[in-house]
Amino acid sequence: MPQKVGLVVPPSAELRPALAAALKAMGRPIEPPTEPPHSFTFHYVDSPLPPEHLEDEAIIDSGTYRFGVRDGVLAVFDQPFSQINEFAWAFSTTTQIDVVAALKIGETLQVKFDEPLGTAEHVLRFHFPSGIADSGYGEYGFSAQVDCLAATGFQVISSFEPGSKTTESRLPFFMGFRIFGRRLGADGRPLWREMLGQAVQEGLRQRWAQAILFAAFALESFMDSLLFSRLNLTGMGTDYTDHVLRVGEKKAELAGLNVVLKRNLSKNAVNREYETLNTAVFSPRNKMAHGHRRVSETTEAEALAAIREVVRFVWDWDPTQRHLLLPEVPYHDMSILIDKELTDDAASMA
Repeated sequence: MPQKVGLVVPPSAELRPALAAALKAMGRPIEPPTEPPHSFTFHYVDSPLPPEHLEDEAIIDSGTYRFGVRDGVLAVFDQPFSQINEFAWAFSTTTQIDVVAALKIGETLQVKFDEPLGTAEHVLRFHFPSGIADSGYGEYGFSAQVDCLAATGFQVISSFEPGSKTTESRLPFFMGFRIFGRRLGADGRPLWREMLGQAVQEGLRQRWAQAILFAAFALESFMDSLLFSRLNLTGMGTDYTDHVLRVGEKKAELAGLNVVLKRNLSKNAVNREYETLNTAVFSPRNKMAHGHRRVSETTEAEALAAIREVVRFVWDWDPTQRHLLLPEVPYHDMSILIDKELTDDAASMA
């Protein structure tokens, strides 16, 4: 399945000079395309992203706007989860399956995957015209719901809405189903990335507190794995490195990472970095874990802020793992799966 890296054109994007001049001459306002959470513009680039686009200060030119790749990645997580639905499901899972079927409304459709998944997490639904003239597309009120989603398949239950006219034909009801799931077996991603994906998935399920918990676990796992790999090179043995990581405070770990990663930040800059992470990630997690704050008091904005700070920290502190932060989304029109065989089959049973 073709994949694209999905970025959000950030508010800081610069309109190309020639276009800006043309708009100014026409008296049209020049505004950034994205003002979260009320408006956003996606920009898609081929996957995998060229290595030079993962370097510091790398710029993307969309033909209309120029903006930093880092800003485009972070801007994804400035949007409400409802706005980045497909992005977020792709980010938090490892594979997708596309299915297109012509439904007979009122009958249950059983769908079985060619190969089972490890887990099936979510299904997006689409309604397509068949391409056949006078098929009746759009003339009927109906509902189609996915039921019994499992690693091996799912079923679709459909019915006409009350008061709608009805038909026995399948031609008006070509439906696409995009299943997001996880492959069988390990996929090789580090533990911090798995936890970050789980944080995003908890956000999609509107479980804001759990999203913050997993974001904090992801951040701790990322920091500890970087420190462990460096401490392990000292030859002091795993008992000592495990002890250091177990008793070390996050602020001290951050200072250590600043040294071993040669970030060369001042002490004050490291302290500010820690305060940013503590405010968005560690403190909200600790307040919930220690009973100082009810889970129900957590908001979507706080969950997004925690996830965004983890993404930003990983991007800034370990360029070798930036590719793991790119939201790679399926990029093709599912209606291309509607072929003559399918339309002929639907027509023959109309």
